[in-house]
Amino acid sequence: MTTFHPFPLLPLELRIQIWTDAFHSIVLNRVLTVRKRRTHDAYSSPTPPPALINTCRESRKYTGDHYQKCFTVEGSPQYIWANLSTDVIFMNGALMNSLARGTSREINEIRHLQLELVHNFGWDDSSCFRHNYSYRIFDFPALKTCDVLVKDGLYAWAKFARKCRWENRWCKGRGDVRIVDEETGEWIDAANAGAYKDWVDTDHGANRDFDREDWDRNWEDEEERYEKMMEVMSSPLPRIDLGSRGILIRAEAAVR
Repeated sequence: MTTFHPFPLLPLELRIQIWTDAFHSIVLNRVLTVRKRRTHDAYSSPTPPPALINTCRESRKYTGDHYQKCFTVEGSPQYIWANLSTDVIFMNGALMNSLARGTSREINEIRHLQLELVHNFGWDDSSCFRHNYSYRIFDFPALKTCDVLVKDGLYAWAKFARKCRWENRWCKGRGDVRIVDEETGEWIDAANAGAYKDWVDTDHGANRDFDREDWDRNWEDEEERYEKMMEVMSSPLPRIDLGSRGILIRAEAAVR
């Protein structure tokens, strides 16, 4: 990268504007991975600190207010730089469960959450999450988006996803929980999970063999349900960009 040596000679107002523009250009969708191996351990993160925090004293002065020293533990000097309003906090479900049972600042300020269902010791935590502590997501009062990454395919989670229409418990502006295939990035939520499961059950619309209960109690007949399924599934499932996060998941799985 080319260094712009005359930068310090620019007027202060222009330098501040450049730092501000740089912050807003990189702040959205920053994924911050948070780890904690045991209850008494400090939090850690493989995610590098925000570049503007470490660029120079001036950049930290004019952009540092957007970040806080978060995920601290009493008796430990460790901390993680985070913007809990914009960062997507990526952690395993067990850590989310532990965090939700506490009284930390983070639980009240996290707005975007992504969960992987793998325990610290490497075993699959999907069943425990589904049956024992998925409700803990409700304990994050500021939460606006939540993605749950699964490794056993979306079909197995379609019924669960349909029941995650939590708008009655979540305030206006919050979306349904998305179930995300950690290999492809494809996702389903309460709005499209029923149609997706019908799509698989009917061999992509080749028959009318709906193998489960109605996902919309207002269906007047099977044909209407079939047509709705074909309408919803006329486009590919939406995806999120897992990027390096997907690589990290697979690398950690290989080590376990």
